[in-house]
Amino acid sequence: MIHIGAKDRGMNPQDKDPDSLYRTMLWVVGHVRSAADLDSAGRQAILRHLKAQGWKSQQKGHRGRQSKRGGTPQSRLIHHIWNCLDDADVVHNRDGLGTWLQTNTKKEHPQGIGWKTPEFLPVKVKNRVIEQLKKWAAREGVKWE
Repeated sequence: MIHIGAKDRGMNPQDKDPDSLYRTMLWVVGHVRSAADLDSAGRQAILRHLKAQGWKSQQKGHRGRQSKRGGTPQSRLIHHIWNCLDDADVVHNRDGLGTWLQTNTKKEHPQGIGWKTPEFLPVKVKNRVIEQLKKWAAREGVKWE
């Protein structure tokens, strides 16, 4: 949850630079250099801080949770349609979904940078992306069902 919230707020949890926004937040709020070193109280403090910065967790009950099979049904559908487009040689890079998503979700993203993975898209945006991909497949005559 901390990594998801940090990414949503424009931080990079993979950045090892001690002066990065993410590492600075961990140090100032949680008094640790790595999220792995946080205790329960530290984790809660970081999550409260991220929420105070505007992050809204998408997890409410079971709604929006990812299943053990690789994400929500909508996320899997996005991957499936993209792979069908790739199989039909409409897209020429199966791994290009992240770039395409980021470009096509900038308007809805809080910082205007877009999302790179379907699993992190808000449900409303997932539905719009699915419709875009379905229309693209229809224009190209690609069967995805």
